[in-house]
Amino acid sequence: GIEKPRRTRSTDKTQTWIKKFSDYLADQKALLKTVEQKPDQAKKTRGKRNKTHTFWSDDRKLFVFEPRYGTKQVNVRPGMNQVTAVSVDEMQVRIDKLVQLTKNGDLNAALEEAAARPARDKVAPAEGESVTPAKGKAKA
Repeated sequence: GIEKPRRTRSTDKTQTWIKKFSDYLADQKALLKTVEQKPDQAKKTRGKRNKTHTFWSDDRKLFVFEPRYGTKQVNVRPGMNQVTAVSVDEMQVRIDKLVQLTKNGDLNAALEEAAARPARDKVAPAEGESVTPAKGKAKA
């Protein structure tokens, strides 16, 4: 038979980060049209995640958005991980600006920092221990 070509991962992860973050921002911009205040946690239906947690209005009537890559916040500027706006329209403009900055490569360092995973330490076996995994009891 004919051998299928193997799929290889790109060594440049920057384009992946840019695409994922841009898609995330587009989704958040679409959600912004439906959200104008902090969601009421008592109205959450069981088993459904409330995706409108990203935007809220504080006491000064400012809408606040925390851009995230996965579960980590993205620092738009050093020490600044929130974007604020007075109105929904202004927030949409600011999200468009974030998309443009992302595509221009201005947020690559922040995305790399947010996408970084902590290094796992491999536990070495103690002296005299076997490296092979222990086998469980076999059922008869």
